[in-house]
Amino acid sequence: MDTIRFEERQHFHWFAYATVILVLIGALVAAAVAFMQPGETQKLADAWWIPLLIVLGIAPALNVFQMRTTITDTQLVVQFGYLFPMYRKRIELDAINSSRMVEYRPIRDAGGWGIRFGRFEKQSCRFLNSRGNRGVLVETDDRRYIIGSQHPERLQRAIEAAANPAHVS
Repeated sequence: MDTIRFEERQHFHWFAYATVILVLIGALVAAAVAFMQPGETQKLADAWWIPLLIVLGIAPALNVFQMRTTITDTQLVVQFGYLFPMYRKRIELDAINSSRMVEYRPIRDAGGWGIRFGRFEKQSCRFLNSRGNRGVLVETDDRRYIIGSQHPERLQRAIEAAANPAHVS
């Protein structure tokens, strides 16, 4: 079993949660209005399944709003999902050619936060971030990743230490 050398949990901005909750409330109100006709209260009572479907649809969206970055002895893992992982990217440490701290523009470079594809320094890049504009650029033979972090210095040191255990200073 690999030893965990670094772990960071990040949550999205409160605005993302508020948006999902507003969509839920709006959908419930729309469903109530659609089923409510003058003098037909029984139809609304028969529509108990609509809020259930909405909640079941919103639960995965709220679940994905946590990002967990872990570095073990052999790999860097970025996972989105709080209760159950909805996305997981594993990068073997020996596949990393280089890494460095960067400051990027999430909206301009990637179109926002989350699991994104964009361009950084005029090259294609995959962005894995949940908030902020700092992270670590990780380059492998086939792809570039920007891993968003609230502590990019610690993340970079952990990648270097795990990738080169003999050169830890």
